[in-house]
Amino acid sequence: MSNIIKISPGQGRGETFEHITRLAADWIYRFGYSSRDIIENHLFPPEKTKGLVRALFAKGWATEIPCFCGDPSKRDQPKTVIVLTPLGVAQFRDEYDTVWEYPEVAWTRCDLVRCDDLLYVQQATANNLRTGSIDQFWTPRMILGADPEYPLPDTEWLTRTGERLSVDADTGCSYPWRHQLCLNLSIRMGADHPIYNRAALFSTQYEIIEDYHERLKAGKKLPIWADEPEDFVPLAEVEVPDLSRKMVVFLAESGREIVL
Repeated sequence: MSNIIKISPGQGRGETFEHITRLAADWIYRFGYSSRDIIENHLFPPEKTKGLVRALFAKGWATEIPCFCGDPSKRDQPKTVIVLTPLGVAQFRDEYDTVWEYPEVAWTRCDLVRCDDLLYVQQATANNLRTGSIDQFWTPRMILGADPEYPLPDTEWLTRTGERLSVDADTGCSYPWRHQLCLNLSIRMGADHPIYNRAALFSTQYEIIEDYHERLKAGKKLPIWADEPEDFVPLAEVEVPDLSRKMVVFLAESGREIVL
């Protein structure tokens, strides 16, 4: 893993506005993109965030681009996301021992299929950092030296009790992802010596959670398909391990806080 800028529990308390602005930009650098709601309402105490996004734009560190993800009829769906500019990326590349790619600098729009899932993970990460439930986090681009075949989580958390959690979300925006995440969880948590103490799954719908309970029954065989399966013959199968003590599920409406 790369060394990282320390973002402390209860971040923002007693810090200067300039420092908070840098922390917000660093947050975007780690995740790739974020939203006004997360930066202004979840990441820091609200009394510290007035004018924060505007300050990022004024410094030339970040810009706002259209987001065409999710259901546009839902009021809480972001219409835009915030990404760093080349100047913003240059501010933080040298803060880390290892430089990782930041392809979002070339984006003119966001149309990621799992945008809602990843923003939901960001929101939960921000909530738990602010309350002190977790001490640190790593996004996939920050997890270095991992086996290319190893399925990385949406985010990795280090809790205040010293546990390492793999964190993933399913808000219903990509149904094919559900099968892939079940495979990922089975591989990730089924090893004799798994990297993570527990796996956390976040969702906004009870029906989704029920589906995971059905799919992830211990001993069940999950097929691995080719990109375009022929005659529905799987390339291989993965057996679901007993996740009863390894996985914790969180259910909350979009926008509601999720705290460990």
